Amino acid sequence: MTTINSHTTRAAGTILTATIYNTDHVNHVLNAQNLNAGKIEKATAPVVDGEAVFFSGTGAATVKASGAKLRLDGDNIIVVSTVGADSVIAESTIRPNFQILGGNLAAHSQVFGAYRADTGGPLSYFCKSRNATVGSHTIVASGDSLGEIHFNGSDGVAFQQAATIRCAVNGTPGVGDMPGRLSFLTTPDGTATPVERMRIDNGGHVIIGDSSGGAITGLFSEIPSVQAVGTSGDSQIGSFRFSADGNGGSIELLKSRSATIGSHTIVQNNDSFGIISWGGSDGSVYREGCRIRGFCNGTPGASDMPGGLALATTADGAVTPTDTIVLFAAGAVTFPRVTTTASAANAFLDSGNSNNLLRSTSSIRYKRDIEDIDSERIRAVMSLRPVRYRSKSDNDRADWSWYGLIAEEVAEIDPRLVHWSPDEDDELVPESVMYDRVAVLLLGIVKEQEARIAKLEAALGKK
Repeated sequence: MTTINSHTTRAAGTILTATIYNTDHVNHVLNAQNLNAGKIEKATAPVVDGEAVFFSGTGAATVKASGAKLRLDGDNIIVVSTVGADSVIAESTIRPNFQILGGNLAAHSQVFGAYRADTGGPLSYFCKSRNATVGSHTIVASGDSLGEIHFNGSDGVAFQQAATIRCAVNGTPGVGDMPGRLSFLTTPDGTATPVERMRIDNGGHVIIGDSSGGAITGLFSEIPSVQAVGTSGDSQIGSFRFSADGNGGSIELLKSRSATIGSHTIVQNNDSFGIISWGGSDGSVYREGCRIRGFCNGTPGASDMPGGLALATTADGAVTPTDTIVLFAAGAVTFPRVTTTASAANAFLDSGNSNNLLRSTSSIRYKRDIEDIDSERIRAVMSLRPVRYRSKSDNDRADWSWYGLIAEEVAEIDPRLVHWSPDEDDELVPESVMYDRVAVLLLGIVKEQEARIAKLEAALGKK
């Protein structure tokens, strides 16, 4: 037997309420009086195994033509714009109990709206218990899925999965303790199975690429917050900038001595700004092979941040990099690990060309138009004035005296014996003396004197 309890319309805009009880599987029709446009006008209850279909429209004669708006079908609630329509997901042959189906944006959209004078907003919950009794609790286990959002598209036959957002238990849960992770999956071209592309684990580590092994412990026994993991190009990170100016992509490493995120406390001399490290596996753990370190090099202040840069490499047989080249705030460059040699100097710092470091060569392979130096040029070096002086440079001891030549005086005798560099007016002026070239001319003087001595000794021997 089927019992239908209903309340008739009392005023325009009042929504019909009805209770339908079905026990004999016989079709029944529930009629309602005309209400305002957009309200439920007629409810047809072809009660087959508990099914009820609701229509809406603007008049009793047209309500069915407007299409079904809600169908109660067994355990399913289906909101549709066409009678009989529902959806089965091909990935698991699941027919969801609640569906919103339609042919336009409004018909297949949903809104969760909150109207409240506080900070709270709409909520949507995904909950999981390992107890098979609804409403009962059994603790979940690590790896259990707590909920997924699937994005599917029709392949012409059925809906196939294109992407997924999944939440899973990530660790051992307990009372008041539920560690979790979020995974983001996309389906590669040519398949219908999503692959995990990014994971945020319970420690807040973001793993891009192959996250199947979880977050990896890197150098310094620390787990980097952001990791790109893979077996090919998927382990690369790029910074690409497209702009109509001279700026490019960037990576910023910043340091504040404040322990509060977002707050500023001035750094101190020798504080590290950041490190970029390269390393490899020694068979059991990762070891650092080389690094670039930026550091504060001086006393910082407001709008004043002197910096240095150190390039370090790990020597054979060692496990820790040591500085190989250090660039200081004042422009000085040191090579802490450069060893001595019995060979002559073969490095040249070109002060006339932005202090480029060049290799000095003497091979005939790099020379042309070779000829002997004439005596006049050789004897000109005897006009040079050796001087004793004190240095103005902060890198020299102020209490010492030094010996040398004056570049401007040497340039007047032979401009090829000095290095030139531009001054503040961009005019080339003498910068330093090429003492090694002066030595070549002095060798010519020595040879001339040796010839004269030999000649005198020969003359004295005859006597």
